[in-house]
Amino acid sequence: LTYGSRAIPYRELLDQAVRYAAACPARAGDRVALFAENRPEWVFAFYSAWSKGAIAVPIDGMAPADELAAILADAAPTTLFTSRDKEPVAREALARTGLPARLILFESLPETPPDPAPAALPEPDPAAVAAILYTSGTTGSPKGVMLTYANLAANVDAVSRGVPIFTPGDRLFAFLPFHHILPLMGNLVVPLSIGATVAIADSLKPDALAACMQANRVTL
Repeated sequence: LTYGSRAIPYRELLDQAVRYAAACPARAGDRVALFAENRPEWVFAFYSAWSKGAIAVPIDGMAPADELAAILADAAPTTLFTSRDKEPVAREALARTGLPARLILFESLPETPPDPAPAALPEPDPAAVAAILYTSGTTGSPKGVMLTYANLAANVDAVSRGVPIFTPGDRLFAFLPFHHILPLMGNLVVPLSIGATVAIADSLKPDALAACMQANRVTL
């Protein structure tokens, strides 16, 4: 991953996922919600949920408190990861639901993991639910779509082996929000599954986007 001037190799990504997992009380089958802007810590939290066999629930980081509360009430997560910037909305939404979910701020976590990270994350059950993504709610209230690891793996295989749109040498430009399925898969899960590079935009200003693409020699 790259983010501004920050470069994160796969080893560090794995270490960070383990560090986040140590702070997360979720168990296998629990839901872990993510409510934040695109940033490396979002990625760490996402994979930390998978490392524990928990179900990741990405939520629009721009959602107002009432919309966030409705999704939280439906998903009933045991943990909610958020950033300092999004903390007020997250706390208000949790208060509205009355859920006993633990709120974890990216900025509050210790710098180093308590234990060395394993060589790889545990292999999941393909039939297990990996993530719940909520629809836009255009025709009603948002609905949670349950996606299994087999669902996601089929997508990875289709665009990296069936038709090799994504290759390990590619450098992906990630600026669409990760809570949507297209950027979640195309800008994160697929490239990281095959060993490619993901450049996360740290600003949505046109000049900054162009500079990020040039600096990271983006191919997709």
